[in-house]
Formats: sequence, C-alpha cells, structure tokens
Amino acid sequence: IYRDVAARSGEVSIPLRQFTSDADTLEKAFADIQPETGEPYFPELADLGIHQALSQLDWSEAPETSRWLLLFGDAPPYDPDFQEAETGARRRYDTDILVNLAKRKNVQISCVLCTSREAELPAYQQVLDKTRKFMNALATETGGLMLDLSYPDIGSALARTAKQPRVEQQRVGRISRDDIEAAKASAETAKQTVAESERIRW
Repeated sequence: IYRDVAARSGEVSIPLRQFTSDADTLEKAFADIQPETGEPYFPELADLGIHQALSQLDWSEAPETSRWLLLFGDAPPYDPDFQEAETGARRRYDTDILVNLAKRKNVQISCVLCTSREAELPAYQQVLDKTRKFMNALATETGGLMLDLSYPDIGSALARTAKQPRVEQQRVGRISRDDIEAAKASAETAKQTVAESERIRW
C-alpha cells in the first residue's frame, strides 16, 4: 500500500509479505486496509510502492510460474526532477528502473487508472496525462495491460459487466485416452443408427 511522504500511516506498508491462496488470510488483510488522503500534494509514491513490492516480496523463480503485479491508483508519482526539502516530497525511482527490475524478475505489471473523488477532480484532471503515461509505460514495457477508468464509457462497461450473474464452474477430472476413444466410438454408433433409420428420397 503506497501513500505519500506526509501520510499519517507512513509512506508504504505491506499487509502480507508471503504470497498466499488462503481466502481467510486475504480477506483479513484486505479488511485492515483503510483509505487515506495522501499529503502534501496530489502525486503519490507509486514508484516507491512498486519498487518495494518487486524487491521485498517473496517472488517465485519457478519457470512455470506467472508473476503479475497489479497497480491501482488515481495519481502519478512525482516528476523526476521534483524535489522539495521542506516536505521531503520527491521522486524515488525512475520508471526505467522499475521496468528493468520487473523484467529481471519476469513480473508483468498491469495498471488500473482509477477515478478520483469529486473534491479532487481539478487536481486529478491536471495530472491525468502524467498518470496515464506512467501506467502505460509500466504495462507496455513489461507485457502487462492497462485499464483506464478515466474514460466514462470504459467505467460504464465495467460496471455493467460486474452486475452480470457469475458463471459457476465445476472442476472436471482428468480425461484419459480411453475416455476419448469411448466418446468417439459412442459418436460413431449414434451416427450409424441415425443413418440406418433415415428414409431415402429420390
């Protein structure tokens, strides 16, 4: 979870340091996350959050493992040349550094550009192009995807899709070669039965 230099909960926190598929553990971690306004400015420490996620989490090195990092945000990091001694606000990691680190770990970064609150829309609109450029570079250079919810039609389409009933899935057991041969034989028998009962027209 990345915030900003003056955030009361700190710049970055990691609710879970180990990857897990345990639903209860994940739900508890998500429940502890509280939204917090970043300070002192609208840009945030997305660059620091990404770097810590890439460098501090226990990423698998197994070749058959897919590694994804999902970035959600409504603001860009600080400009590369921005640095303010009074507040400590500054850019921590250049985009190229983040991309190269992700590539070394074979991590694809996908980004979701979120909308902002009504009160922050002027600031949001002012830096929207920077946010879009930052996220697009991360996604494009690492083979990820970008979902830009700043476009109203994309947001509406996503909302409609979310309301559709969920398709339940059922695990299917392993299909053996004998199963395939039996299905073929059954299909062939059914075809012959139909053919023999058909009337021939001249």
